[in-house]
Amino acid sequence: MPSSPRPSGTRPPGVTPPAPNPSWSPVSNGAGGTAFRRTFRTLGGDVAVWVEPGTARVQETVPKDGYQVEIRRLSDEAVEVTFVNDRTISRVSFRWWSTAPYAEVAESVG
Repeated sequence: MPSSPRPSGTRPPGVTPPAPNPSWSPVSNGAGGTAFRRTFRTLGGDVAVWVEPGTARVQETVPKDGYQVEIRRLSDEAVEVTFVNDRTISRVSFRWWSTAPYAEVAESVG
């Protein structure tokens, strides 16, 4: 039996579109300035963060099943969030750096 043609713009079954490039979203800081929000998705869980000059904070953490979350404040404007289980460590470090938000993500699988 011949296969029926697919309508244009339809993905073949099993093909997942690429995820959008994550970036910092500017938002009002409630005091007339601008802050930046971003959600990081790691092997161990997701973390939503807020950064502005002089301040960095975690808005929400959602660890995946079997992971513990650890939040460590490094300074007023720098925070490190770690998701840990018996084989994997996912770490997101974020801060206000000079004139912009900055983050590093590290994944270690053992």
